[in-house]
Parts: sequence; structure tokens; C-alpha cells
Amino acid sequence: MSEYFVNDKPQRKSSREVHTADCKWLLYAESKTSLGEHDSCEGAMKAAENIYPGEVDGCFFCCFPCHRGEPK
Repeated sequence: MSEYFVNDKPQRKSSREVHTADCKWLLYAESKTSLGEHDSCEGAMKAAENIYPGEVDGCFFCCFPCHRGEPK
């Protein structure tokens, strides 16, 4: 299990990125919310969607299976 966080500040066209606790890109988040521990990024994404519906994306580097790319 890994601990996950969502960046509270929107990135790229309003998506908020989900990161693992050890992701180097999480260090740049000015404000973040813990999503708890999950077996995979899919569970973390669901938790983030409960906070920011329709506004989350997995980090390309630490949550690639959940990376959706730029929202349209």
C-alpha cells in the first residue's frame, strides 16, 4: 500500500494531480490533501474525485496508470 495525496492547486487547465507520498513532484505542491493509503492509484483517484469531482488526474510520473492527460 502507498499513501496518496491530491494537489489542492489546479494544474494544467484545472486538473488537480494525484501523487504518491514519495513523488518528487509532490514537493512542489503548495497545498495538498491526504487521500490515505491505497493498494493502487485507482483507489486514490476515487478518493480525490470525492473531493474534486471531475477535476483530478494521476501524475504522469508516479501514477501513470491513472494519468488521463490534459482535460479538454
